Amino acid sequence: MDEVIEELVEHDADLEKIDSSTYAPMPLGEISDEEVAEVLEHLDELDDGPPEIEVLEHPLPGKGPLDLEEMLKGEPKGLSSIAQPVPRELRFKFPYVTCGKLFSQSQNGQGWVSSAVLVRPDVILTCAHCVHDGPGGGLHKNIVFSIYHPYPDPFKKKAKSVYLHEGWARTGKLAWYDFAFVKLHSPFLDSGLGTAGLVTTNKPKFNALSVGFPAEPPFDGNTKTQARGGTSYRMPLVWMPNNDMTGGCSGGPWFDETYQGYCKGLNSYSRTNSPNFMFAPWWSGKVRPVYDRVPK
Repeated sequence: MDEVIEELVEHDADLEKIDSSTYAPMPLGEISDEEVAEVLEHLDELDDGPPEIEVLEHPLPGKGPLDLEEMLKGEPKGLSSIAQPVPRELRFKFPYVTCGKLFSQSQNGQGWVSSAVLVRPDVILTCAHCVHDGPGGGLHKNIVFSIYHPYPDPFKKKAKSVYLHEGWARTGKLAWYDFAFVKLHSPFLDSGLGTAGLVTTNKPKFNALSVGFPAEPPFDGNTKTQARGGTSYRMPLVWMPNNDMTGGCSGGPWFDETYQGYCKGLNSYSRTNSPNFMFAPWWSGKVRPVYDRVPK
């Protein structure tokens, strides 16, 4: 049976005094060769039956923020990378607008910045490693979600509680457990944002649009960035090519480009010997029990 961890978030810092320059980019996870070898040993056990699909939330497209004039100044510069800045005219359109920046602090006070996606007006989805340090560690404090960063953001929200699979706290296995839901203190109302849909499947093969805020070179951490690629999988590994985003993009959504607005994965981890590939955690059978614990 899947066990769920629910923890309240401690806040001892001023929400209005977040200085993003003092926060380090949350590194992408790195899967071990032992975990990969374990998967390869069981390839013959793959299920060849029909796909199992669960729709946990349908997307609710928003109209975008009310005042775009200031926000849409300046076209982001192209980069010498595969992933590229989201074009100016799309930054605050659905579904891009549902992806924001997540600030948090480990219990030792180290500040981290990562990415997350809004799946309900008061719930975001991100990677477990962005809010919890795994085995031997604990829940981060001062977790804050900023949807309009780096612009003035009257809609910044403090986290109230975090929900994650106990397997993350016990094993720290990225491929199986690197996802978490964060309940906010208050919902985004009348902000024009909309919310992403949420789908799990045991056959996660789709055309993915990955979005996030990578913050290690050549990226600057303040530019919403995108990458595209067709996903492949060998349970529990799920990956997309053509995605070279760096630390800071963890927790950013993978949208299905065919069924727009549905999130089917997250930027989670990489492999040193697989450059330009991004991996997502395996959701099928794991996400639903955790999501069902998040209060409506």
